[in-house]
Amino acid sequence: MPEENSYLIAMQNCYMKKVLFLLSGFFLLIGQSKATNFNVTIVAGPAYSPSTLTVNVGDVVTIEASSFHPLVQVSEASWNANLTTPLPGGFSSTTNFDLTITASMAGTTIFYLCNNHGPTGMKGQINVNVAAGVTENRVREFNFTVYPNPIKAEAWLNVSVKKAGRISIVLYDLQGRIINRILDMNVQPGEMTIPFDAARLQKGTYILLMRTSQGVMKKQIVIQ
Repeated sequence: MPEENSYLIAMQNCYMKKVLFLLSGFFLLIGQSKATNFNVTIVAGPAYSPSTLTVNVGDVVTIEASSFHPLVQVSEASWNANLTTPLPGGFSSTTNFDLTITASMAGTTIFYLCNNHGPTGMKGQINVNVAAGVTENRVREFNFTVYPNPIKAEAWLNVSVKKAGRISIVLYDLQGRIINRILDMNVQPGEMTIPFDAARLQKGTYILLMRTSQGVMKKQIVIQ
């Protein structure tokens, strides 16, 4: 009947408004940051210049390297002793190397040297500032941080949980429609960093919703 249809439509509109209101009530704006590109070059000596950098999550560091000056990442102990023992899982290259600073590197120092001239002091280090929210991730029972935000093309999700279980992260638009299912899996306690590719998304504001057995968390992101 027409009256019943009008009533149902009115109820649906009311429900959608409530959903949007609840979503907006959970908006959490994250500190804005612009990624910076750094260049580490080889100068006479030989040596790296600058030999010490301080960077933020989302920055990119290009380190000069060649077959004559092969680059290798090492542990702090090896770096202090001028040893060229590669760090397990670390980077190495004989060509210019682009190092993207991810959320998992926040609060750490990255040590590297020349595999041929490290013993004579050709070495460098990169100090990574703690990203806003990452420290908080490690305190809460569950949390996630998006960095950088606003996002131009790529970002990272630093996810932290203290209890094993299934988690999901879903991207919504402001109309409550599902845009992308980022993650849906069982995880163990700890932290992980997930790449987030926003290159195909239209510019605008979106909502990331994280569900765990312990609750739900929503955060707002902006695609530029």
